[in-house]
Amino acid sequence: MSLARYVLVVGILFGFGCESGIMPDQREVVYFTAVETKTPKPTPIIDQEPELTKTQRDTYDPIIEGFLENYPNLIGRPDIRPQLEQLETVFVTSGRYLELYEIYNEDYKKRGLDSHTVERLAWGHVRLGQQKAARDLIDELIKRNPSDPVPHFLSGAYYLQWDPTSDKSLKGIVESWGRLLELAPNYRGFEGITARDIRTQLDRAKRILEQRGVKEEPNGLSALELARERVGKAPAMALATIEAAMKPVEEPQVVESEKEPEPPQEQPEQPKTNKEQEYKLAVARGEILLAEGKAREAENAFLAAKSIKPDGFGAEFGQLRAGWTIETQRPKVARRIRTLAQREDLTAHQYYDLGLFAYSRMDDKDLSGTLFAKTKSMDPELAKRLGIDKLK
Repeated sequence: MSLARYVLVVGILFGFGCESGIMPDQREVVYFTAVETKTPKPTPIIDQEPELTKTQRDTYDPIIEGFLENYPNLIGRPDIRPQLEQLETVFVTSGRYLELYEIYNEDYKKRGLDSHTVERLAWGHVRLGQQKAARDLIDELIKRNPSDPVPHFLSGAYYLQWDPTSDKSLKGIVESWGRLLELAPNYRGFEGITARDIRTQLDRAKRILEQRGVKEEPNGLSALELARERVGKAPAMALATIEAAMKPVEEPQVVESEKEPEPPQEQPEQPKTNKEQEYKLAVARGEILLAEGKAREAENAFLAAKSIKPDGFGAEFGQLRAGWTIETQRPKVARRIRTLAQREDLTAHQYYDLGLFAYSRMDDKDLSGTLFAKTKSMDPELAKRLGIDKLK
């Protein structure tokens, strides 16, 4: 058989012919070389850390390091639950969420469903795309307490995050979040996701399921995107207690500079800056100690801060929150809270912090209503973002 006929037969057998199935007659042997002469090389992509200001770093780093150092004692305390979302915000903003996620995993392995962080672990599975781990843990939580709205919220978030376009996910959203709103019509989910957000996604899922023969509508926001949107609109100082302590520092600073117009500006500025820094560190130290359950030590730290800045809101409010942990001191603390609430130089967020304390700890709806009204009148946008109208 000639070379040309041999090539023709091989070409037909392996499908290498032209459109007509006949290869042109080849009378010469041609040696081909590889089209690509260079071997691809991997290009490393550097994971950039979040861009934080020095003030944010100075605030967040002590919180993170303090928690990482003391979490074995903190994680087992029931009062850690309401602090986890704020703590997560600090870890996420600092680009260190995986460290906290691993602590959740560790505690779950140790305590199982009795872990105080188990719901946040399930939320972490959802955020990080751990489909099987998320589904298994959420199902366990629902089985343990079918009347608890949190697992149903997590279940809807799971379906919305993983595959919001499939019929199975849409049905899961309708079932999970429909049940959630039956149990808690005004439910507020993780990262500030509101009942209104949930209802919007629920209605969208129902609408698509009703239009079986119609192409899917544009995807709505995923649960994680909803959370990011909420966090993105929040102030940079996400940890509420630290934010309350840090904000008033800037206001008296202007007043102090106005009181000292006569001396050369460069001389008093250095010690004044040192005092401000000492005040911030003392308040931050008090917040960390309070989060660790060390009320006496926290009170001492806040008292140290007050010795530097007697009228500082963060130091005063921190000391009162530390005092509230001692039941016999509560009547006295309540009186001082009402006195603090009468100050006219507070920010909208500080009035909100006081109102939230009066609402959740003192059970004083009149005082909290007055303070929330002040926040709303001073900063309507902040009041809307914080959901003040839902606190009744």
